[in-house]
Amino acid sequence: MKNFSQNISDYFLQLYDNKFVADYENYASQEVKTYIRILFKENDKLKLIQNLGKYGIELQHLEEIPSVLLVKNGNDVIGKTIEYILGHYYIQSLSSMLPPILLNPNPTDKVLDLCAAPGSKTTQLADLMNYRGELYSNEVNPKRIRSLINNVERFNLINTAVLFHKGENLCNTYNNYFDKILVDAPCSGLGILNKFEEINKWWSVDHIERLQQLQFHLLVSATKMVKVGGEIIYSTCTMTVEENEELINKIINKYPLELVDIKLPVKSHNGFNNYQDNKFSDELARTKRIIPWEINSEGFFIAKLIKTDQMQKNIHHFERSKITEYLLNSKKKNIVNHLMDLSEYYGIPEQAFQNFKYIVRKNDIYFVNDDWYEDEIQNFYKFGLQLGYLDNHGRANLYYNGVKTLGEYATNNVIYLSNRNELEIFFTGGIIKNINETLGQKIVKYNDYFIGTAVMTKDGLKSQFPKALRSQMIVFPE
Repeated sequence: MKNFSQNISDYFLQLYDNKFVADYENYASQEVKTYIRILFKENDKLKLIQNLGKYGIELQHLEEIPSVLLVKNGNDVIGKTIEYILGHYYIQSLSSMLPPILLNPNPTDKVLDLCAAPGSKTTQLADLMNYRGELYSNEVNPKRIRSLINNVERFNLINTAVLFHKGENLCNTYNNYFDKILVDAPCSGLGILNKFEEINKWWSVDHIERLQQLQFHLLVSATKMVKVGGEIIYSTCTMTVEENEELINKIINKYPLELVDIKLPVKSHNGFNNYQDNKFSDELARTKRIIPWEINSEGFFIAKLIKTDQMQKNIHHFERSKITEYLLNSKKKNIVNHLMDLSEYYGIPEQAFQNFKYIVRKNDIYFVNDDWYEDEIQNFYKFGLQLGYLDNHGRANLYYNGVKTLGEYATNNVIYLSNRNELEIFFTGGIIKNINETLGQKIVKYNDYFIGTAVMTKDGLKSQFPKALRSQMIVFPE
């Protein structure tokens, strides 16, 4: 059994009792449960489950959340399958999936994920939006933003742009701007002791008091950025009152926010109305606490707030540049010719290119869904996915994300890989021999999956599978 530090045990005893501490220590010593979230765009859920079964993966349905499956067997390979590498599902804790579900964005919303890396909730929000609307995904940590971008690209989030700013200052740029905001705040992690034993070593009340200051400023910033009538979900994976109920009590007493009743698809408890000598608003009963072992996941706190009135507008703004000098549509001559070349070469109907807006940077072509109306891109760390590029002869070629989006429309220059040896070579960036095809770039398929591009040369089929994905260890189905 894992024993908690004296600091942690003493803190829990202020909130609960000895049984709570014993139950949590017992749960924290057990193997962590693994869950996967199947993307809504995967219209054949049963077929995906069957394909994963070929790896020896056994899954269990969760009736409360149809897109979620518990991994009963196969934890060692669930993150190494072809389907995982290609972004057909996401490995995510059950508790972590709840805040995006409660935010429930729709395809016409302008949404902000304020503290986004590594991207689990961003990918879920994009999926809930059916990859439409506008999703802003912000991260301040330079070591973590790379993982966020990797997930944006791997899951082909065509409606998502990445920001790299301090969340507490972002309100200086976006005022009364978003329909919905998720604030999954940095926290002290008392809900994830079963996953990160190192929390035991550094956790203290002094540390959570410093975190509360950051969380408060993040939530104030979100309040300024959301429209009147807009919604904010605040969540943490910790169980302290200071970072949860006490913080929310301060916010609703000072700013035009109201708590909203929420109903979770898993067992939960109402938030505390008091703590030590502090009495909170009765409204705090509308927040929810999740006890880890009661749902076989992580401890979480969730609150849903609605902005009820206008706030004073900030007067400072970052320098911003117009996207119009870069953002092109398919009527612009200098991009139309390249798109029509791709249309003719791959047999992709011209209409398929009409659903996007395009950005040309040097020899690279990027695209976003046509819902984007933001005309200022100075603040974006990454805007758009790469559709393709121009080779040394000025010819347009498709890139991985272009294939993921448009591959299903292609009728020409598509190559099908048929065996494990060819797959292994392709996924490691090698050259596949003994293929008889015309020279030039090809879209590559395996079974029903579009897995990228390759170039047919005199030496064979040269894989163009993205280098960022090649580092993944891939197992193959039997």
